[in-house]
Amino acid sequence: MGRGKYYRLICGDNSEPKETIVTVLKAIGEADIIIPYYLSNEGKGFRRELISKCYTALINLITGNKIRYYNGLPVHLRVNVMRWHSNTRGFGFQADLPCLLLDLDFSYREITGGDRGATRGSVKCADVPQPSFRRSLAVEFGCARRQRHE
Repeated sequence: MGRGKYYRLICGDNSEPKETIVTVLKAIGEADIIIPYYLSNEGKGFRRELISKCYTALINLITGNKIRYYNGLPVHLRVNVMRWHSNTRGFGFQADLPCLLLDLDFSYREITGGDRGATRGSVKCADVPQPSFRRSLAVEFGCARRQRHE
């Protein structure tokens, strides 16, 4: 088990510039959740950009949130990750956990991660099978249903 007060996944495939990581980490302590978004996604094709924008819009529609970008690897209080852990597989936790915590009135702050820049590593998100996307949607619908029934 890890130690420390905060949790953030930092991928080892060079998907973020060092400056972005530093910017995100500097915002620690300003809210319960620090959610980065990007001004540009250089190197991301039109199809991936469109899917990303549609995914964000759909999750916001379902949950009533106004988050700019769900896949920016947010910073969480470690205790929240341990207590309210996500049951999704893959990268669905990036939307699942913030939506759950926002439903519970945790605070958040969105910060710009600047320009994402072209990555040198290969991006595997296009290889995620459709069932993972369906599971993510099911989790988000569950989040919205919980909110309506409380």
